[in-house]
Amino acid sequence: QLYLLSLQILSTLTPKAIELDVPEATAAVQSELDDELAAAKAEFESIFWNPTTGRYRYCDGTGGIEDRTGDIYGNKKPVLPPDVVFLDSFFAQCIASQLGLPDLIDVENARTHWNNTLDAFLAPTDPSGRQVGPPIMLDTDLKHFGMHYMQPEGRFLAELADVWPGTTYMATAAAVHIGRQTGDDALVEKALKMSEAVANIVFDDADLDNAVYWA
Repeated sequence: QLYLLSLQILSTLTPKAIELDVPEATAAVQSELDDELAAAKAEFESIFWNPTTGRYRYCDGTGGIEDRTGDIYGNKKPVLPPDVVFLDSFFAQCIASQLGLPDLIDVENARTHWNNTLDAFLAPTDPSGRQVGPPIMLDTDLKHFGMHYMQPEGRFLAELADVWPGTTYMATAAAVHIGRQTGDDALVEKALKMSEAVANIVFDDADLDNAVYWA
């Protein structure tokens, strides 16, 4: 999506550059940018949107990703299936929306994606049943990765199971923009609960151990 965002910015600003007589800004350049942008958007949807699951894929699963191996700080580095779910899937689309640019992706697909995943992201709770915020990843069955998924033995590295405040806030903003744009008030209301859960844990909990852990 960041590549799409870059193309969209260039395509949007080129007419202004032409007005300012910037030598590199020409009608031919504008046409080339527009063609590349249209093709890139179509390719993005073709590769990453999965109509069977109603979700955007985390990756396309090609180009050698299935052969990647290695360690992270001496710990197992898993190769994730393409259809795991990444919390902050629409950061670039959110930026485009804030800047008043045309959509980078199909926002109705994005709306469907959120409506099919938000309940799962909101599912993790503490022992008292209070929501603790969304993990950064869900598995292909929309389940929370176990805390020891990334290292069944040895040192602890549970990144996939972590709740990241910054990532949660960005994901919430993206979901709110998509919900407002598509007129889905229920999506907006539910998306805000992701950041509310994190804020309650980090800032409103009297148990400082929790505050340090989630911060």
